[in-house]
Amino acid sequence: MHTFRSKPLPPLVYAKKSPYRNLLSRREQEILQLICEELTTAEIAQRLYISRRTVDGHRANLLTKLGCKNIAGLVMKAVRYQLVELDLQY
Repeated sequence: MHTFRSKPLPPLVYAKKSPYRNLLSRREQEILQLICEELTTAEIAQRLYISRRTVDGHRANLLTKLGCKNIAGLVMKAVRYQLVELDLQY
C-alpha cells in the first residue's frame, strides 16, 4: 500500500490571455494539476479524499470544457495555456 502525504497544491498560474482562465472550477484545476503530474485515477482519489468515480467525472468535464479528445490533448492544452505549474527538474 502506497501512502501519500497530503500537501497543498501550488497556486495555478494562468497565461494572461488564456481563454480558459475562468472556465475551470477549483476542483477541476486541482484534478488537472494532478493529471499533469502523472497521478492515476486511484492516486488522485486518495490524495483528494474523493471517489474514483468523482475523479472520472471531473476528468470528463475537463475534456469537454477544454475541447480535448483525450488526456494527451488535455495535458498539451494545460501546458500551452499555462493552466498548471510543472516542475521540469529531472
